[in-house]
Amino acid sequence: PGLVCTVLLADGRGRHTGLAVGPSLPDGYLRGLEGLSIDPPYPGSCGETLDKGVAVVVPDVGADERFAPAWRHLLSGCGLRSCKSIPVFGSDGRVLASFAIYRRVPGDPAPASTELVQTATYLTGIAVERRRAEERLRDSEERFRGIFDQTLAGIAETDLAGRFVRVNPRYCEIVGRTADELYGLRMQDLTHPDDLPHNLPLFERAVTDGFPFVVEKRYRRPNGDEVWVSNSVSVVRDDRGTPRHAVAASLDISDRKRQEKELEDGRRTLAALVERCPFGIYIVD
Repeated sequence: PGLVCTVLLADGRGRHTGLAVGPSLPDGYLRGLEGLSIDPPYPGSCGETLDKGVAVVVPDVGADERFAPAWRHLLSGCGLRSCKSIPVFGSDGRVLASFAIYRRVPGDPAPASTELVQTATYLTGIAVERRRAEERLRDSEERFRGIFDQTLAGIAETDLAGRFVRVNPRYCEIVGRTADELYGLRMQDLTHPDDLPHNLPLFERAVTDGFPFVVEKRYRRPNGDEVWVSNSVSVVRDDRGTPRHAVAASLDISDRKRQEKELEDGRRTLAALVERCPFGIYIVD
């Protein structure tokens, strides 16, 4: 009877307290536990547990002078007289959190059954690791989304049949279509028909053999305009090596192609003039 529990996380570096959770304790007490250094002198028993990875018992909060008076006053103000902080370890052996048990009477507040405590700390460890894994995944997704959306290259992800799965804004600009329009199409639907005989075998080889490739080709926009691109294409595989989807990074090289054409046209014009000229002409460098 009168048993109260809290979980106090260590921060990512393990040198300060993080989030405190305890449904039976006032919010003011929980917030007072957060953001504290876990270096000696310890602010409370959970700080020592997080630092050393050992269980710490405080049989009488009011009489124990090992810890800061502010922490003891917080506990006393909640009517709690004793505390036991137990380390929660992760799968790699690091201390993830402190699982604290409080009672309103002096003594060792932990239940007589050690199995209950072991089960509680084990389940807490699983929950903390899952929460941190979800946070890392969310952070990773946010960073990827920022890069994906803001890069100067057009990025398109397709399935192995060439159907669009994801595109970034720059890719939509290059091909002159919205993302919703593209999700109903295949890469082949945008590629100039004259370029497909060269492009498709490269894509099929990448799916079969895993070889990335770079290809220069033309996309056709809905208004009939052609845009030259340089596509770097790779196939993404799962842990078993099975191909799952393809990713293409597209750079608009229309200006370069236009300049190359103008240069070639100039050379042909010069060659024609030379051929028709009645005088002998020679060129030196």
